[in-house]
Amino acid sequence: MTLFRLPVPNVMRFCLVLLMLAIMHTPGALAQQADPSGVVRQIGTRVAPPFAMKAADGTWEGISIDLLAAVAARLGVTYQLQETTLAGMIDNVADGKLDASIAAMTMTPAREEVIDFSYAFFRSSLGVVVAEKRQAGLAAIWDALTSRAFLSVVGVLAGVLFLVGALVWLKSAHPVVLMLAATVLVWTISYQSLYSIWSYHGQLRYGWTPEQVGWSLAAVGVSGALVQGVLSRRLIPRFGQRRIIIFGLISAVAGYSTYAMADVGWMVYLGIAVSCCQGLVFPCLQGLMSAEIGPTEQGELQGAVASIQSLSAIIGPPLMTNTFGWFSGGGAPVYAPGAPFVLSLVFVGFTAVLFFRAHAGRRVVAAG
Repeated sequence: MTLFRLPVPNVMRFCLVLLMLAIMHTPGALAQQADPSGVVRQIGTRVAPPFAMKAADGTWEGISIDLLAAVAARLGVTYQLQETTLAGMIDNVADGKLDASIAAMTMTPAREEVIDFSYAFFRSSLGVVVAEKRQAGLAAIWDALTSRAFLSVVGVLAGVLFLVGALVWLKSAHPVVLMLAATVLVWTISYQSLYSIWSYHGQLRYGWTPEQVGWSLAAVGVSGALVQGVLSRRLIPRFGQRRIIIFGLISAVAGYSTYAMADVGWMVYLGIAVSCCQGLVFPCLQGLMSAEIGPTEQGELQGAVASIQSLSAIIGPPLMTNTFGWFSGGGAPVYAPGAPFVLSLVFVGFTAVLFFRAHAGRRVVAAG
């Protein structure tokens, strides 16, 4: 094996932050002596093996912890460790809530504007390992063309090209269907919050176990099966697709609002109950689109709808999970783990706007 080492600019540094200058205020500070002020210095840290590790009994150990103990003994300083996040190590020192912080941290210009760093005593680098004997010739080309990564890229490009072609066809021949297709895209993105962060949200906000998450998902599945398998055959013929879509949008608003505001786990089941009819929106939108085109074009329409669903599955999960992480992490501007459901409400609102624009001036299509 041949190893190529590449230096990396982000150097791991350990921030025995120079707010300890407040401690070292006399020329004799390097001598072993007791702190005459009797103040217990508050030092922030975080779990970052092997430099800062927390044992089962709550004690701390590691390279940085040993360094801190040696410096404190040399200065005669009494200190107390406080566990915090990486952001807390920086912000709390800057705000004066901590006297210093020590753990693995990368020194950056932005951080140096807020706090002072000690001299670095450890630098990291990344290594790239490649095979000493690499395959060449036609066999290597064939392996590259049949690799999962290459086929995935080809599949994504083919899907995008198909979607673009379908949208061009819809725009030229069926402008109303194009607006309904946009409605389908926004609507399918809206419920990606349910697929993407349901289990994480339940475990973080309500302390659910995997078993409790499973029961909640089972409740979602049962309610969806009842609505689409039983109620849809009764409600759609009686009220028509347009009214059912409106009712489904209202049901979604009620459900997402409940999920976003629920403080205890049982309220989630209330949200499942009030949002169950949102499952009728998608089939009704498909029905309206099918009614707008001829029988010879139904295949193109279904292909376009499938491409739209795939696109929403690409856009939705990273959007929802990043929203969840942003509003539930330690550095969140506002702690709101239900933020993805609020974002879903926004998409439901856009869905309503697009639907009414698509439906303005056209006849109401009733099922049956």
